[in-house]
Amino acid sequence: MSHYQTSPQMRPWQSSRSCNRRVVFVVKVVSLFTGLLLAGRAIAATYTGSLDYTPPAPAGTADDIFAGGLKWASKHITISWEVTDTDTTHASHPWLYTYTFDVHGAKAPIGHIIIETSPGVGMGDIILNCGATLLSTGLQTVGLNTVGMREDMYGLDFQPLTSNETYMTWSFYADRPPVWGDFYARASGSGTANYAYNFNNTGGTLSGFLNPDGNTSVRDDVDPTNDPASGNCDYGYFAHILRPDTVIANVPEPGAATLLLAGAVVLLNRARRKLTV
Repeated sequence: MSHYQTSPQMRPWQSSRSCNRRVVFVVKVVSLFTGLLLAGRAIAATYTGSLDYTPPAPAGTADDIFAGGLKWASKHITISWEVTDTDTTHASHPWLYTYTFDVHGAKAPIGHIIIETSPGVGMGDIILNCGATLLSTGLQTVGLNTVGMREDMYGLDFQPLTSNETYMTWSFYADRPPVWGDFYARASGSGTANYAYNFNNTGGTLSGFLNPDGNTSVRDDVDPTNDPASGNCDYGYFAHILRPDTVIANVPEPGAATLLLAGAVVLLNRARRKLTV
């Protein structure tokens, strides 16, 4: 007499349980790979803004830049920027800073421009992309080449690639996220200096690159602590630009993704075994 067994028919409540397990499994998979994509990286951001000066001098309520020297003070002056971490060219330097400075055809061409940084930013924190020569990093002091600069400041000193430029666009990668700060620009050549820096005067209330105690060697200018955003002083950011911060950007270690992937394999294997029980 032969004996055999037939597969038991799955009851409705068993089918529902199996379906629920599959749903849980899919949710875990989706969550896991979402974590892999976002591991060690904040949501991508792009910030843009601009400051400008329109003659005649002196700079007033509608201006975000102070212009010194007849050749620059008689011209429209603008500085604009874009700061983004959407460019993945350099994983170790995730922030791309792009600036444009324009003195709109002034007869005194651009000599050099200083973008403020926090102390400690050096050559190793910057990868120059295009449009300028990086002359120096670190403390930039008030002197013959920085006539009119309000006080000493830490910064990146850039020079145009060619002489006689009155319009300049340049960019660099940095391992530092953006915060609000200052800039200073000076025309080339000797004689009466032409220069510019971020500044606003609204009803006697001054903002921008200031020198509160009048001592150029004491760095007591205070920058806004607002979070980075698109806009300029008209949006409440007080005539400042975005520039590199002290804190190094949170870049994931090379082994972080590997460890996360190993954990993913373990979790997926456990989930799959549960489905077969």
